[in-house]
Amino acid sequence: LDWTYTEGVVSSFRNKQVGKHGILVIQIQTPLNHGNSGGGLYSEKGDLVGINTWIYEKAQTEGLNFSIAIDELTKNLDTDLLNTITE
Repeated sequence: LDWTYTEGVVSSFRNKQVGKHGILVIQIQTPLNHGNSGGGLYSEKGDLVGINTWIYEKAQTEGLNFSIAIDELTKNLDTDLLNTITE
């Protein structure tokens, strides 16, 4: 398939500790599987709100999928690169 999307529900916004840094992640019910992370998470208006990133091991729990909030990515980008992307 060239392009596919699924509808899902945002379950929660969470702060995840990564080393010394806290990052905002979005818990979603949209199914993610190994190999399809890195895709965009879009609002109903088509705005990019996150990057689908990881799932909890399905052996431990089902349906816990996470995206990194787009604000977390953009605040760490070089200003010139960010301006180029958002123009």
